[in-house]
Amino acid sequence: MSSQLPQITKELEQLSLYEDYLEYLTDDQDEEELQTMCSLRGVFACGYNSTKQTGTKESAGIHLDTFTHVVKDGRWLMDVVQVTCGEYFSTFLTRDNLVYSCGQNHHGQCGVGHSETVSTPTLVQELSDCKVVNVTCGYYHTIYQLDNGDVWTVGCANDGRLGLGPAYRSDILTPLMIDPKTFQYEAIVKVSCGGTYSLFLTDQNKVFCCGWNSYGQLGLSSNQSSVYTVQQIRSPQELLDQRIKEIVCGACHTIFLTENYEAWAVGWNTHGQLGVGSLKNKYQATRPFVVIIKHITSRRLARGAVGVIKVEYCAGRMILEQKEKIKKTPRYINTHKYFDHLSIVDVRVGDYHALFLTSDGQVWVCGENTKGQLGLPNKEIVFPPYPLPSTHYLTKGMGAMDRVAFSVGRNHSMVYYAKKEKNEMNLMRMKHLMLMATNKNHVNSRFVDCVIFAQQQSAVL
Repeated sequence: MSSQLPQITKELEQLSLYEDYLEYLTDDQDEEELQTMCSLRGVFACGYNSTKQTGTKESAGIHLDTFTHVVKDGRWLMDVVQVTCGEYFSTFLTRDNLVYSCGQNHHGQCGVGHSETVSTPTLVQELSDCKVVNVTCGYYHTIYQLDNGDVWTVGCANDGRLGLGPAYRSDILTPLMIDPKTFQYEAIVKVSCGGTYSLFLTDQNKVFCCGWNSYGQLGLSSNQSSVYTVQQIRSPQELLDQRIKEIVCGACHTIFLTENYEAWAVGWNTHGQLGVGSLKNKYQATRPFVVIIKHITSRRLARGAVGVIKVEYCAGRMILEQKEKIKKTPRYINTHKYFDHLSIVDVRVGDYHALFLTSDGQVWVCGENTKGQLGLPNKEIVFPPYPLPSTHYLTKGMGAMDRVAFSVGRNHSMVYYAKKEKNEMNLMRMKHLMLMATNKNHVNSRFVDCVIFAQQQSAVL
């Protein structure tokens, strides 16, 4: 066995890509079952594909009404730990801290050095030697967070949204680092992009902002139209005296979540998205919610906001009923009625559609589906929320991933599966497949030898 080490090692590396399992299959009658299980891996996209923002092999302009594999260099895109969607583009962060992007790029928001459409996930070369840990997208700009607290930015510089200062007013095609002096040399721990603005939270609990501010969404107690020079938010003091846990941006409104589980909101409120009981815009952060909130999401394109709590609430203009209605105050979402008595643990909101993750790892969808953004073949509004069969099958079938995750753009959606640590994951996966092979003769002896070797020499992985 030791003389075969180089070749077996190579084969094991290939096996870390799920589609390569199929090379080891025989013409057994149960092959289709295993192939189906193996194929439910990677990143999947559906919906509007006008500028190849889905990253699939389908032609631009086609609406994808089923979740389809995202493809890079002819292979499924794997080892993705985060997917973030802009208006018509998408970014992918891998386990190796590399960033890929695809889709609309006329402002350079994909970060690949030009402004042409990027039809397939392409490496952001400028950051390949950096350790990127988080990516956030606005309409036409992208911000990258590094493990050392530095922040890089690319794309449309209008209104100062990139945080580079008044000297930068044209598109940036290659990522540039924001001067640490901008944030008083404090490390950035959270970044959130609105449609045309950006907010930054430091490790010292300071909040900085820049970009378009006509609705007061920056929280500066004014509606100064453009903020080119990054400014610190200094009020209300009651909010700033608390440790801020999350900052979430809508198109033109912002929600702050504190460690005390208080939610504060500011900005555009025409659709009731602030949940403050009126439709007036707010130029200073206001505490609208009277319930304890543990997590909140508000897509930068969304007409509303959703909080995930011990019970679930929503506010604003959202399709969570058969007819779209404006909710001026947070409203309870009946999880017992709509989600089969399961708790909601995560949610993402697009322009007029929403994806929910329940406690059993299943993805539910509701809202508008005219462009296939729900991953369902019909083009009608979906209500009540409907579970995606493939995600349920996957969680029950392989049982090998930590969590199901997702992201949404304006009219497209991404679902992906964050995996366990590589060594543990590979061994679990191979043991599972070897058991199937033993019971059902799915694979040949060469594959079984590889699996046995992997069990004995896990360091190879």
